[in-house]
Amino acid sequence: MQVNDLVDNWLKHFNEKYTQYKSKEEEPRYHLKHFFLYSYSFLRKLQNENKWDEYLKQFEELFCRDPANDYYGYRSPLDSQNARENSLEWVAIFEIVNLVGYPYNESAKEKMLINARKYLEEAKNFPDRDYHDIMICSAIEFLPDQFGNYKEWLASWLTEYISVSEPTPHQIVAYMNALKEPKYKDLRDRLFKILLFWIRKPKNYPKRQLLIWARIFSRLDLSRHPELHEIIQRNFFACLHKTFSVDWPNLPLILDTARALSDAKAKSELYNKVSFKIVPSKLLQLKEIFDFLDDNVDFPEVQKEVEAAMEKCSRYKKETCEACIERPQGECWIRILAKVTGRKPLAHGPLEVADFVIYEFERGIYFVIKARPITGVKEGDTLFRQCVKLFSRDHALVFYWNAHKTHPSVLEEIRKTAASMKTKPQFIVVDSKYIRQVYKRYKEIEGH
Repeated sequence: MQVNDLVDNWLKHFNEKYTQYKSKEEEPRYHLKHFFLYSYSFLRKLQNENKWDEYLKQFEELFCRDPANDYYGYRSPLDSQNARENSLEWVAIFEIVNLVGYPYNESAKEKMLINARKYLEEAKNFPDRDYHDIMICSAIEFLPDQFGNYKEWLASWLTEYISVSEPTPHQIVAYMNALKEPKYKDLRDRLFKILLFWIRKPKNYPKRQLLIWARIFSRLDLSRHPELHEIIQRNFFACLHKTFSVDWPNLPLILDTARALSDAKAKSELYNKVSFKIVPSKLLQLKEIFDFLDDNVDFPEVQKEVEAAMEKCSRYKKETCEACIERPQGECWIRILAKVTGRKPLAHGPLEVADFVIYEFERGIYFVIKARPITGVKEGDTLFRQCVKLFSRDHALVFYWNAHKTHPSVLEEIRKTAASMKTKPQFIVVDSKYIRQVYKRYKEIEGH
């Protein structure tokens, strides 16, 4: 595999599962929870100029909502069929609470803590089975105020355990993160010595090693051992190139590690690809963007002004466009939409085709603007090419914004193309009545 393969696979699963997750009230079980936990962490680290804030907020809402199913109920690490999955689900739950907080519902929070204590005691009775030790370590690391009392027991058990057994690198990472206080230094040194031996003489086939390298790099503070960075980087990419597939729940962790270990050019390419292909953070409808729209209201008296508005200024640059919001240089649809939505005038970017104008409401949601009639296929060619380019983004929501008439055959061809694409875009022609209402609101904002 190459890094591009990781990006493609992560986007495929993220776009599909994010859309499903948003529309279902049930809380996902371990694999999906694990995938979204590390996708959340990946997007946090990918953060650039607050462009991912909306996704992070959406994840926080999803993680903290009160689910329809019994999310905080039966998750026993001693379950006869799902012991390992239940242990690892508690690992994810503890980390999620540390990142975004407890559930909004107070009773759900109390139920989660009661069951956590109950199941931690079950895990404590058999710490060397079914990831019970990692479950306990996660509770200590991420919720120390509630479960820090397990540290002394863990240190005592570990001292004996590592004398007779050889823990895996995954276990060692969990142990070291749970016991960070200076008084556990000797024990941590013993653990690190075992890990260092594995780093210098790694075992397992490439696919397993790949996850281990990602875990070591992303979860351990190795700032005091800069010499290990090159070893981890070299081995990580060597294993990646020998791996044919990655289990989908592990994709975000491995992708984030690949990003962190790549050079500046590769990071930029990865960022641009994710930005272009990721599903919109919200699956909005027009009336959610403009909550004042009313089917029973119309302003035919502003139609001539609406038709007179330009697509964009004749001398535009991004900087000029942004300045125009506060100091008007003219009246165009980019300015009108920006003022009414309260968003920056995001336009004139790489999505432009020919002399066509797009207003990017937010990632994956676009207004394609035309300020003159389109009477035939020839005039609609640019519109078609522009829309098809936007449709290449997964679940793109494209609003066609034109107060003039557009030939039905042009719109029908675009609709057919949207329906045939695997990326599942939506193409919505905005009613001219709504366009007039938006223009009227703009005039009110401007004080006219």
